[in-house]
Amino acid sequence: MMGQLGYNTRGPLVDKLKNLLNDVQSSYEAFLDAYTLYQEGKIGERDYFIKMGNFLMQFSSLAFLMVKVIIELDNAIGKGTEAKQVEVVKPMPQVSVNVKHAESKVCEHCGSTIPAKAKFCPKCGKQQS
Repeated sequence: MMGQLGYNTRGPLVDKLKNLLNDVQSSYEAFLDAYTLYQEGKIGERDYFIKMGNFLMQFSSLAFLMVKVIIELDNAIGKGTEAKQVEVVKPMPQVSVNVKHAESKVCEHCGSTIPAKAKFCPKCGKQQS
């Protein structure tokens, strides 16, 4: 069973992750170099598989530690919080309102209802007299 992630362990775990990530990167680059050398016939299978094994072990360690940190963070975040009921708000129905204001007029060109003080029709763009 894993211990709980607290303030005293979070920092060291993050530092460990950073260090392990750097180690994995170095090991991966060494593995790629070994692969190239192996393909060129400059190193044997034994040396190639040693580099591959080192990379796989470090990568597995990194993956394990990442999963542990994620689980611990999830546990820490989940503590003390209750599931809150969310109120679902239904959208208001669309209401089509066709209101003619006393302060409106009809466009001289297209017949649209426009504000009485409009100098131009918003629909056709033509000037009003």
